[in-house]
Amino acid sequence: MEIKTKFHSQKTINKRNKLDDLYAELKLSYSKNTYEKLLLSILLFVDFYNVKCFAEKNEYTSLLLIQLLFFNIGFDNFKYVSFYEYITKNFEEYRSSLIAASFSYEEGLSQPLHIIRFFIKALKETYIEVEQIVKNNQFDQTLNKSYSIQNTIFKLPEVFQKDDLRRMHPYISDSTINRTLVRLREEGMIKPLGKGRSAKWIRIKDMEKFAVEEQMALDIF
Repeated sequence: MEIKTKFHSQKTINKRNKLDDLYAELKLSYSKNTYEKLLLSILLFVDFYNVKCFAEKNEYTSLLLIQLLFFNIGFDNFKYVSFYEYITKNFEEYRSSLIAASFSYEEGLSQPLHIIRFFIKALKETYIEVEQIVKNNQFDQTLNKSYSIQNTIFKLPEVFQKDDLRRMHPYISDSTINRTLVRLREEGMIKPLGKGRSAKWIRIKDMEKFAVEEQMALDIF
């Protein structure tokens, strides 16, 4: 596939060679840190889209390229949030930005500022989304650990110590164990017997059961 370019007195050049040259310039600029890598990546995306190497689907291929370039320069947002879902949800903004960047491209007068702003916005918004996913995951993990400790408490003897929980859950932090004990105490499920590190705990239901059994024994006599 071939293209004419005014930079070579209108002589025909191979599109593959043009793209190879663009990518070589990109890698050289990456290594020299001459320009901001994100900016260079987006500009290559604009070039790749407008050179149109393929008979069809050039825009989809260009999107795949920019996603890979984001990964290459350290933006991992789209490993956890769908890049294409973001494009779909913001398609009108993306499309108008791409059209603006491609306007007068053949004359060397493209205006990439809009598409640069679009991708920076995409990275910021998906970073926030990924941050929330991480927070939710951390919360779920803590919650799961807490309920794992709770299940252990109801399998232990009615009177138990914190050391029993540490022994059963060696990889769960003391802070998580303490939070679980406080939560269960506030929910009226357990009660401390004494204070300090060696204090024992008893399940409230067991206390009620023992109180009933003791009263029944007294009634007999």
